[in-house]
Amino acid sequence: EEKINKVTLTIDRVSPTTTSSLNSGFYNSSQSISFSSNESGPVLFTLDGTIPDSSSSVFTSPIIINQTTTINYFSQDEAGNNEAFNTLSIVIDTQSPTTTSSLNSGRFATNQTLELSVDEISDIFISLDGSLPTTSSSKYESPILIDRTMTVNYFSVDRASNLEAMNTLEIIV
Repeated sequence: EEKINKVTLTIDRVSPTTTSSLNSGFYNSSQSISFSSNESGPVLFTLDGTIPDSSSSVFTSPIIINQTTTINYFSQDEAGNNEAFNTLSIVIDTQSPTTTSSLNSGRFATNQTLELSVDEISDIFISLDGSLPTTSSSKYESPILIDRTMTVNYFSVDRASNLEAMNTLEIIV
């Protein structure tokens, strides 16, 4: 009597999906990144912006990112299906912004116009009543007419959440 063997074949045409522990963005300190795939198989990556391939580095443990880096990565499953590569842009910015004022503290005989500018993309938070502004305070949007004596306090916050030290102007009109 002949024995009948049964073989089951699974056809896998679905690419795996990789999840990153970090999103593209601005950070004010070194970051640790990990990858995971929804299927068995390696996650391959590059840290120099080049397109990864099957000979690229294989993710095995968290990667420390301590400078601005472009990470490209993809997963490969056991059937040889490759995910389209993904890109993360990690910007490490540890420097606080610097805001410049068109006026210095002092005494003025006429009304003045206060203009503020900052050395990088940032929000400038301002108070015109002598109170200390917070990130919930009014944002500086355009030149301000100074037509009376006032204490102006302001600071900037950049995209990486770096905070500038408080600046104060004492303007006497």
